[in-house]
Order: sequence, then C-alpha cells, then structure tokens
Amino acid sequence: MATTMYKAGDKVIFGRFSGEQTKGTVLSHARTMSAKYKVRQDEARGVHAVGSIWTVPASLMKLVGPEAPKVVTARRNSDEIMADFRATYSRLSPECLSCDGEASRAHIAAQGAALRRRLRELAVEFGRMVSESEAYGYRDFAR
Repeated sequence: MATTMYKAGDKVIFGRFSGEQTKGTVLSHARTMSAKYKVRQDEARGVHAVGSIWTVPASLMKLVGPEAPKVVTARRNSDEIMADFRATYSRLSPECLSCDGEASRAHIAAQGAALRRRLRELAVEFGRMVSESEAYGYRDFAR
C-alpha cells in the first residue's frame, strides 16, 4: 500500500479518522526507512500542550492547507451504484463465497469481511444501506 511521503515543515492533521484529530507540523522521520514521522502538536488537546512531540504513522496523517493535493472523484449515478450493490450481494452468496465448498474457512471469513466492508462503502456513497431484495428489484407484495 502506497503512503504519502511527508517532508519536514508539512502541516498535517493526525489521529484516527473516526475520532478526534489534531493539527501538527512534521519534524522528521521517526527512523530511517520508516513509515512513521515525528510530529509537533500545534494545538492544545486534552492534557497535551502545544509543542508535544508524537510519533505518528503515515496512515494516520493527512496534509492540510493549500499544499494538500486535491482529490477529485467523479460522482456515479444511482444505477451504477445499484449495479455494484447487486454484484457485491451476488459475491456474498454462499456458493460464490465458499468457491462451491473448495475455499478454506479463513478465506471465506476474509472474503466475507471485505465484501461487507464494500457494502458499507457503497451505502455511504449512495446515502443509505440498500437491502439485497431492493438491490435485485424484488418487491414485497405482502403489504
């Protein structure tokens, strides 16, 4: 997995992306050939004062400011997203997931987790979770 290379002086925010994040300045690599960086904290956070030094993995950092690369993603229409929902639900079927009984339990668990993660990503992109029956276009006529 490729990570962004940071240089001394880069302004970043760091922390888990699902939690609180802190502004900081990259000082240097923590070690030679390491994906971790020394980052000086630029704002107060909890009991940690401005100027605290942290060792932060590159995966938990993101550039901020005008030097941050702009990522432009093309928005897909709902038909394309629904096609992805259908394909993902199809790959989650027991026959496909287990390769007709040939796959190991570890492979089945890993593939299932990856496909469920993909469903969550699609739900974020679509704006809500789509059920399997809705993705395939089935209607509930019992109402």
